[in-house]
Amino acid sequence: MKNALPKICYWCGMKLTDETNNREHVPPNGFFPKGYREKLITVPSCQEHNNKFSLLDERFQIYIKGLGTNLVAIDDFKDRVVRGLNREQNKFLVASLSEKSFYVDIDGEQRLVMEIDHGHSQTFIEKIIRGIYFYHKEIPAEGIVQSFSPLFQSPNINTEELADFLLDDLSPEFMIEGDYSNPDVFKYRYQEVHNVFVLVMNFYKGAEFIGWILPNNYTSVNA
Repeated sequence: MKNALPKICYWCGMKLTDETNNREHVPPNGFFPKGYREKLITVPSCQEHNNKFSLLDERFQIYIKGLGTNLVAIDDFKDRVVRGLNREQNKFLVASLSEKSFYVDIDGEQRLVMEIDHGHSQTFIEKIIRGIYFYHKEIPAEGIVQSFSPLFQSPNINTEELADFLLDDLSPEFMIEGDYSNPDVFKYRYQEVHNVFVLVMNFYKGAEFIGWILPNNYTSVNA
């Protein structure tokens, strides 16, 4: 894990001092249960970009752990997530989640499904993409940040087909394994081609997201 990163905010590039330097976990610390907190990635952050997305972080650990893709996610959902939702200060969050939850029949079983705001999903994953980019490049990302997941449907896009297409196109021999220490919670791999930074992230061995950063001057001719 890197310890000597530049003292500037990973998102906005603001210069930081020892007093103003906050540490942003990538992904957020709340995703890591006890026993899975070794050598977590952190990047320097200004106060605004350290605190701005706290509610979004809380929502998305509920969404992603709720998928139950491995025992780590299931156990932590039943333990910390449920205890957190029972707190008085989270009653509005619970009400909001309830409004966007419904049951569907999947292979004869009734399963709880949560409707996820596409814009919120993009913002949450953008935060992680920017954090990992800064961790490796040591400069804030400039350009267009985009992402999607085959698990979360996007308007007018067949995300499963798009994921298969992109993953087939990403040459395994050029993908670099990320600097992670808790693969049961989070792992990633990345590559940079024609100034496009591509990132494949996996939460709890099943919730996969694909993201990229396009340069501001990027056109299809660059591809």
